[in-house]
Amino acid sequence: MTTPREIMRLRSYQKEPRVAYDRGIRRFLTLWHRRAGKDRSWCSFTLEKMLQRQGVYFHIFPSLNQGRRDLWDNVLKENIDGQERSITINDMFPPELVVGSDEGEMQKKLINGSIWQVMGADNDEAIARMRGPNPVAAILSEFSHGSKMEKAYDTLSPIFAENGGWIALPYTPNGPNHGKRFYDMATINHHWYCDKQTVDNTRRDARGESGGYVITPEMIDQFRKEGQREEFIQQEYYCSFTG
Repeated sequence: MTTPREIMRLRSYQKEPRVAYDRGIRRFLTLWHRRAGKDRSWCSFTLEKMLQRQGVYFHIFPSLNQGRRDLWDNVLKENIDGQERSITINDMFPPELVVGSDEGEMQKKLINGSIWQVMGADNDEAIARMRGPNPVAAILSEFSHGSKMEKAYDTLSPIFAENGGWIALPYTPNGPNHGKRFYDMATINHHWYCDKQTVDNTRRDARGESGGYVITPEMIDQFRKEGQREEFIQQEYYCSFTG
């Protein structure tokens, strides 16, 4: 008998989108501060859904290069039970569940036929390529960054309305642009799950973690001492659209 392997231990704020999904929500907006674990959290969510429903799943960035740098090639460090370990994309998609991995396409294929792929909203041509595969879900990472991310949403949302798929917009504010407009809409639309998490809220409270702040007040004080602008701190760590 194969022993189950733990892929990710969720913090309390990372569990809430799953609760909303079980209630029937299929539109998600997570306005989280920098370093809150947006992409990794949504990767683990996606893996769960890929195993439940065969289909194509997109993880979209403002540019394809950003997707490679920030997710596909990224190496994270975490401390669980007092031991530090490195986390790569291969840990997020364990080899026992994967039958194919394409480095060039940044694509994973699971044992049940589901396909996950990193995409970029670099230009109109890149967005047009999102139409054909009939995806059943998409994550538009750092939605407020990149001039074409809203167009990617407009392209994909009718597909999910027809096939019963879901879409998630995880990001940190980037001024009073389309990101603020979507946030204002999602806060009052009962069809959306909308969640704002600043450094005052998020804790390292997964099993085996310390329970402390993800970004501590001491870190914020140090950022200020190092000369970071207050407007930048308010935007990146307190999710201010006017910062």
